[in-house]
Amino acid sequence: MSPGSHRWRPLLRAFGQAWLSLLWPPRCTACDQPCNEEDAFCEACSSAMEPIRTACLRCGLPLPGNAACCLECLRRPPAYASARAPFVFGGPVADAIRRFKWHGLPELARPLGRLLVAHLAQGLPDRVVPVPLHPRRLRAREFNQAALLALFARGARGPPVDVQLLERIRDTLPQSQLPGPARQANVRGAFRVSQRGDARGLRILLVDDVLTTGATAEACARALLEAGAREVAILTLARAVP
Repeated sequence: MSPGSHRWRPLLRAFGQAWLSLLWPPRCTACDQPCNEEDAFCEACSSAMEPIRTACLRCGLPLPGNAACCLECLRRPPAYASARAPFVFGGPVADAIRRFKWHGLPELARPLGRLLVAHLAQGLPDRVVPVPLHPRRLRAREFNQAALLALFARGARGPPVDVQLLERIRDTLPQSQLPGPARQANVRGAFRVSQRGDARGLRILLVDDVLTTGATAEACARALLEAGAREVAILTLARAVP
C-alpha cells in the first residue's frame, strides 16, 4: 500500500457505509419501518415511548416530582446500590425487546445497546457484567441478550465486559411466566460467581434488558456481594411499572 493511501481510508469507509445503508437501510427496532441511521426507533415509535425522568434512587421505579426513594425501598432496601433505566417498559420499547429477545434478532442489540452508553458512563464501574443465561437456555436461544446489550453499551473505551464472572447454576422458569411473589423463590440461589471469576473489591454494573420486580437483579447482586464485590448497580433498557 502506498504511503499516501491512508488519506483515502476515511473516504472509502464512508463510501462503504453509504453502500451498506443503501442495501440494508436502518430499521426501527420496534416496528421495522425505516428510520435514521443513528436512531433505534422511527419517529412514530419515538413519540409513543415513555422516558424515565425521575425515579427511586435505589430501585429505579419512576416517581413523580423530586421523591428520592420509594416506600418499598425505604422499608426493605435491595441488595444492589442503585438501578436505572432510560424507559418505562411498554409500547414500542416492549415491542423492541420482545423482537430482540424472543424473535431471534440479535442484530437489534447494536441500536438498543447504544441507548445505554450515556447511562453506563455515569460513575464508571470496574466491571460490566450481564445477567447470565443457563447453558441450556443459551443453547436454545443462541445468544444472551443481556451480554449483547452490555457489549454495545460499553462503547469503544468503556469498562471491561465480563461474561464469565457470574453464572446461572439452575435452569429456572422464565420470570415472565410467574407472578411477582413467585419470582424471588424461582431465582433464589440460582446464581454464583464462577470459579474462574474474582469479584473481590469490584464496583460492578449488572446489565439486563428489563427490571420488573427486581428478583433476578437481587439474586445476582447477593451472589456478587457474597463473593466480595464492593458494590453492585443495575442498568436495564426498561423498567416495568406495577
